[in-house]
Amino acid sequence: MIKGRNTMLKLILKLFTNSKDMTRCERGATYVYVAILLPAFIGFMGLAVDVGLWQVTKRDTQIIADASAVAGALEVMRFQVDPDEADTNQAALTAAIANGYDAAGGLDGILINDPPTAGPYTGVGGTVEVIMTRSAPIFFSSLFRTEPVLVRSRAVARSGTGDGCIWALSPDDRSAFRVAGDADVDCGVRVNSTDSDALNVIGIGCLDATSVLVTGGSNGDCITPDATLEVPPESDPLFGLPEPSYGECDHPDGINHTSDQPVTFSPGVYCKSLSITGSGLATFEPGLYILADASFTLGAQSNVFGAGVTFYLNPNKTSEQVDILGGATVSLSGPTAASCDALGASWEECLIYESILFFEARDAPIKITHKFAGGASMDLNGILYFPETDLMFAGGSQTDSSNISIIAYTIDIVGTTNIGEIVIVDGEEQIVLPFNRLLVRVQLLE
Repeated sequence: MIKGRNTMLKLILKLFTNSKDMTRCERGATYVYVAILLPAFIGFMGLAVDVGLWQVTKRDTQIIADASAVAGALEVMRFQVDPDEADTNQAALTAAIANGYDAAGGLDGILINDPPTAGPYTGVGGTVEVIMTRSAPIFFSSLFRTEPVLVRSRAVARSGTGDGCIWALSPDDRSAFRVAGDADVDCGVRVNSTDSDALNVIGIGCLDATSVLVTGGSNGDCITPDATLEVPPESDPLFGLPEPSYGECDHPDGINHTSDQPVTFSPGVYCKSLSITGSGLATFEPGLYILADASFTLGAQSNVFGAGVTFYLNPNKTSEQVDILGGATVSLSGPTAASCDALGASWEECLIYESILFFEARDAPIKITHKFAGGASMDLNGILYFPETDLMFAGGSQTDSSNISIIAYTIDIVGTTNIGEIVIVDGEEQIVLPFNRLLVRVQLLE
């Protein structure tokens, strides 16, 4: 670079030395002016090139910062019970490397703060701040400066599941979400139907939720808070959940438990029927239960327990449905991270179905109506996912301790029903919802 400067100066001096002869004509004068302005012109052109490169560097570092902050926020959500800063930092760093961060090259630097240490979200839990710096290249501008140009980008992200626990997915049904009784919903309600009575609270029934969003209209005098109408429909939040594959029937003739003796069921493929009408305790071991063209019936005298279980239904006829009769004593919960760890490699996809208690195939006949009418003795913890079929739910007083989300084509709430759970954390109310990674939403705040 020094050699180039000396050459330029020699050229300018030579031009000035011969300028007397050159200025005798217009062409010679032009040469002088060009020689005088040429270094400035080259400098400005070079500076423009360098500024363009700095803008490219700014874009690249912003992409890295955004991706890193999002990954860190997701990690915070994954460890929501006991956030681990080291895991958050590692997740954020891994995402940064995947998007172009290069610590070994000596040009990049990154700072990860959980929670942020500056800005409006300083100290706010659940948010992650990433500050990315990179030494930008200098070429032509090195004629005017020798110190490096540092480009800095910053991002702040937060993750969460929102307050939604009831989704009625039908795009146009009347009474896509219907309440006949008192529904105390400690979470949000979402109704996609465009019908003028998409939400229908009939008679002296009441709906009390944390939020009520309806694409169409609502009908009813007792809705708290007032429904927000004409909101854009929201896509199926679990659309990305893969349907499990399975082989031949483990129980080709079905199961019909009618005795008062205890019985234990193991994960597998059940065909024709899975019926429990006897009073003997029926225990479902943790794992995946495939109901292939099989109904699932719990009679009024049944006594059922299962923790860490998922029931996948693949019906072909309208009679193949879930039917939990009033009076049944039912305690069922979907998989959790702890139950999946206990299973180990015996169910490799366990975490994919975290909190999924019932999952029906997306090509199921819409005419099916599943009935969860266990009443006061029905304690369900997890997600009831019936994206193409109807669901009738009647839960009683004990369901106020349940952690439930319902996602179905249409939903009919009957009787006095309590859904959802609110706990007090640091003196503030906090909605507790079943956790599945597909329900997590990440927002870039800064």
